[in-house]
Amino acid sequence: MQLEEKLIKAGQHFVSGFRGDKLTPEFVECVKKYKIGNFIIFSDNVTSLEGLNKLCMDVDHLIFSETGYHPFITIDQEGGMVSRLPMNSIVLPSQMALSALGDEKIIEETSYKNGKLLKALGCNFNLVPCLDVNESKKNPVIGVRSFSDRKEIVSKFGCASIRGYKKSGILFSPKHFPGHGDTHVDSHLALPVINKSLDELIRGQLVPFLDAVKEGVPAIMTSHILFPQIEREKIPCTMSRTILTSILREQLGFKGIIISDCMEMNAIKDFYGTQDASIRALKAGVDIVFISHHADIACETIAKVVEQYDDIEECLETSLSRLEVLKGKLSSPQPFVMDSNMHELKKEYDILARESISHVSGNVQLADADMAFIAPKAYITSNISDQLGGVDFVSYMLAKFPSCKGEIISADPDEKEIQTLVEKLKGAGAITFGSYNGHLQKGQIKMVKALSGAGHKINLFALRNPYDLSLDVREMVSSSFACYEYSSRIFDEIALLIQNKGSIKGRLPVEV
Repeated sequence: MQLEEKLIKAGQHFVSGFRGDKLTPEFVECVKKYKIGNFIIFSDNVTSLEGLNKLCMDVDHLIFSETGYHPFITIDQEGGMVSRLPMNSIVLPSQMALSALGDEKIIEETSYKNGKLLKALGCNFNLVPCLDVNESKKNPVIGVRSFSDRKEIVSKFGCASIRGYKKSGILFSPKHFPGHGDTHVDSHLALPVINKSLDELIRGQLVPFLDAVKEGVPAIMTSHILFPQIEREKIPCTMSRTILTSILREQLGFKGIIISDCMEMNAIKDFYGTQDASIRALKAGVDIVFISHHADIACETIAKVVEQYDDIEECLETSLSRLEVLKGKLSSPQPFVMDSNMHELKKEYDILARESISHVSGNVQLADADMAFIAPKAYITSNISDQLGGVDFVSYMLAKFPSCKGEIISADPDEKEIQTLVEKLKGAGAITFGSYNGHLQKGQIKMVKALSGAGHKINLFALRNPYDLSLDVREMVSSSFACYEYSSRIFDEIALLIQNKGSIKGRLPVEV
C-alpha cells in the first residue's frame, strides 16, 4: 500500500478543526499533507448562518478533493447554552428545558427541525442527544444538557429525539456512553471515576443507551471516565476494548460507529497523552477520534498511525468499512437561504424556551421603582465552549426597568462582597436575583440568604441548572423559578412575570 493511500485511510478516522470563520492556510496544509478526513465546528467558526454555510461548502470541497470522501462535518448543537450557533439566531431550548414541557411530540419535532436546519447549513453530523442520567446534582458538565435525573424520562425523551433526528436525515450520535451523569468531575478538566458494576449500570445509567441501540442509532460517543469494576486496567471507557468492543458491540449488539469525545480533554491529555491515547482508542474499537482544536496534533497522530499501519491494518480496515457505509450517503452542501420558514422556526424555538420556565415555589414579587436586579454574568462552566454572547441579566433588565437598581456580582461572591451589597441595598424593595449555577458557586446562594436575612423579598430565577433552588433556599425567598438558560429570550419572559404577565408551562423534570 502506498503512503498516500495509508494517509487517506488513516485520516478518515480523525476529526479536527480550527479557529475562525474561513479556511486557514494551516488547516488546508494539514488536509493536503496528512489527509484529515472530517471537521468539527465550534462557535468561533460561526459569525453568521450564511458564513457557516460557506465554510461547510469550502471544507467539503477541500477534503473531498484530497481524499475522495465527503467529510463528516460535525457540530455540538444541543440547544440552550450549548450552542455553536449564535443565541440570537435559531437555537432550540436545552434538553432539560424541553423535558420540562413534558411532551414527546415536541421533542421529536424540534429534533427533526434542528436536524433539517443543520443539514441546510451544511452540517451533516450533530453530536446529540445527551443520554446521560443526571443523577449527581454536583455534576459540573451535564446539568441542563440532560433530560432528567430519572432514567425512564431520559430514555423516553431521548428516543423521541432520536426519532426526530432519524427522520431529518442528519447523522447524530447519542452521548456520553456509558453515562456521564453520576459524577461531580468534569472530564474536560480531570479524570472522573464511576465505581459501579456492569449490572448496576445496566439497571441505571445504561438504560437510555440500551434503548438507543434498539432504535438503530448511527453512532454513539464515548466518555472519558474510569469504570474500575468493569475495566481493570486504569484506562477510561474511550480506550477500553472491554467496554467498547466486548460490551457495547458484542453484548449490547451495537452496529453503528463509535466516536470518541475530544482527546484533547484533560482526562486524556494529562493522564495518557493525546496521541498515544488516540491510537489506543482505535485499537479498542473507536471508529472516529476527535482531536478537535489542534489540527497539527491530529496530523502528528495520523503520522503515528501510518507508522504502525501494518500492525493495526485489520482493525482500521474493519472500521473504515463502517465509515464508508455512512459516507456513501453524504453529498456536498448546498447554498443556504434564510427564508421566512427559518424566521418562523426561530420564533417557535424562542416561544418554547420561554414556556419551559418552571415555577417551583411561592408568589412572584411584582416590579416597582424600588426593585433591585442582582446577578452574575454568565461564565464558561466547562470546556464545552458554552455560547455566552454579550448580554447580561442586570443590564438587560435595567434597560426594561430604568427606574430600578441593579448590581452585577461575581460568579462566587466572598463575604466582603456580600456584606457590601447588603449595606448598599438598605432601603431597597424586592429583589429579582438571577443565579447561575449557584449550587456550584456557593457565594451566590450565600448572598441570596444574606439579602433575605436583611428583610428583602426575593424572586429567585435559576438561569442555568435548577439545583440552585434547593429546599433551604426556597424557604428563604418569595418565589423561585427554573429557567434553564441565560439568554435574552428568557429575560424577556422574566420581565413579563414580574409584571404579572407571562405564559410559562414548564414543570421541573429533576429533583432539587
